[in-house]
Amino acid sequence: GPLFMGSAESSDVAALMTCNERFSAAAHGYRQVEKRLASAPEQAMQISSDLVAGYIAELLDSSSTVIRLLSESVGEQQGAHSVNVTVLSLLLGKSYGLGSERLLDLGLAALLHDVGKIDGDPRSAESLPTLTDVQRAQYEEHVGASVAYAQRMGLSPGALTAIAQHHEAADGTGFPLHLLKEDLSIEGQILALTNCYDKLCNPLAQTPAMTPHEALSVLFAQRRGGFAREIIELFVRVMGV
Repeated sequence: GPLFMGSAESSDVAALMTCNERFSAAAHGYRQVEKRLASAPEQAMQISSDLVAGYIAELLDSSSTVIRLLSESVGEQQGAHSVNVTVLSLLLGKSYGLGSERLLDLGLAALLHDVGKIDGDPRSAESLPTLTDVQRAQYEEHVGASVAYAQRMGLSPGALTAIAQHHEAADGTGFPLHLLKEDLSIEGQILALTNCYDKLCNPLAQTPAMTPHEALSVLFAQRRGGFAREIIELFVRVMGV
């Protein structure tokens, strides 16, 4: 066979390797944030801001590499979910027309939406049907805990609101406050959608992973009331599925 691939193929492979390296670096960055949350919130804020600003710069430059960054199955790493949700949220926020300041808030909220889980019981780290009422209550507490950490780091009110709303649903079936669509910020709605989507594609529990197409179908059909139609339709277009 040929000794080297055509330039398109080799640049594709190079791009994928770069993406995997970038993803690993991002997941590592997220782990550094978690380590500093309690003892050095200002440092955690600096690392988070640098990570998100880097994504935004790249995003405004081009979207194709970012989608690629997600498409490789690197979900094994701690921090992978937060990185995925951040990139997806920024893609959707940019398409929605959010300006750079709101994109930064959205990106920070997405990166930090689950930091409250570091204090929780690992057995109730996910909302599974098998959880007892006590475990479910503990699971739901991670929202408030994440907001508290983000507050200590100095996130803006808009970013804190998005974190507080990342498990709310447009039809009032979410938690912790059972808010309705008119109570939700756009950033909160975007974060709730991308969080749900990534969990379907990269589940932590022993549930089978869905393809992007399957996950979008579920969001459209089974969970339709949970998200504003225009946000889901925009997400489908952004993902190009």
